[in-house]
Amino acid sequence: MCQSLRQVSQEWSALLDSSVGLRTINDRINQIEPILKQARSETITDVPAVVQFDGIWLRVQSQTDTLKPDKRGRQRHHRSGKKVVLLVALGLWTDGSGKREILDWQVADGESQAAWDPFVHRLWERGVRPENGLQAVVRDGCGE
Repeated sequence: MCQSLRQVSQEWSALLDSSVGLRTINDRINQIEPILKQARSETITDVPAVVQFDGIWLRVQSQTDTLKPDKRGRQRHHRSGKKVVLLVALGLWTDGSGKREILDWQVADGESQAAWDPFVHRLWERGVRPENGLQAVVRDGCGE
């Protein structure tokens, strides 16, 4: 389900029984980027036996400064969409624990080798290697 920031603000406000503004939510979202950058450089010490690679296609919407009337005649910003792919590495442990965990992800314009190479290389540098326990890599073979 896709929610607007306004809906998120209303839900958080109700949950906390206090007003949570859109600026607060935007500030929290912007704080995630450095944390994500740090996480993407940390060594993966618990290497799964199997890593499944896949690309999930999404449409990212953005709005322009151009205004246009909606069905009710209200002025709304024109929106446009762009297809992007979310490259995902899912770790699967075969020790009977049933553990599954997203090891890393990255937004890309396509599933070309040029998009996958730096993503896979980053996992390799973080320790996802055969000598650390990796036994198999699974992919669907689709893409550009």
